Amino acid sequence: MAACKRQRQRGFSLLEMMTTVTLTGALSATAIAHFEETRSQAEMIRLDAMATSLEQAAYQAWMRAVVDGVHRLPEARVILQNQNVRLVRGYPSADRDGIAVALHVSPQWRIEEEGKSLQVYSTASSRDCHLVYHQPGHAGDVPVIEKVGNNCE
Repeated sequence: MAACKRQRQRGFSLLEMMTTVTLTGALSATAIAHFEETRSQAEMIRLDAMATSLEQAAYQAWMRAVVDGVHRLPEARVILQNQNVRLVRGYPSADRDGIAVALHVSPQWRIEEEGKSLQVYSTASSRDCHLVYHQPGHAGDVPVIEKVGNNCE
C-alpha cells in the first residue's frame, strides 16, 4: 500500500509565482524612482557646496587683500596658499588667474570664462544647471554667485 501512495509535489503554484513577480516589480519601480530623486537631490547639494566654496574662496582672498592693503585698488594680486591670485576691486577676478586659483578647482568641475564671469559646471551632473561667478563691477561691490539653468530647484 505504501508503494501506491502518491507523493505530493513540492514547489510554488502559478498564482504564488505571479504574486511574487508583481510585488517585486512594484517594489523595483518604487526604488528606482526614489533613487533618481535622491541622485537629483545629491547633485543640487553638491552644487550648493561648490557655491559655498566659491564664496569662501572669494572672502579669503578679500581678507588677504585687506591685510596686504590692496583691497581698494582696481586690480592687484595676493598670495593664497602659495598661489598668485589676481584680484579686481579686492576680490578674485572671474578667470583662471583669479577665482579658479583661489578655489583650487578639481577635475570634477569644468570652468569656462565668459567676459567678467566664470561658469562652473559639474562633470558628474546630468542636470542643465551650473554656477556663475561674477566679479565685482564697481568699487564697493561684492562678487555675485548664482545658479543658472533649467533644472535648478
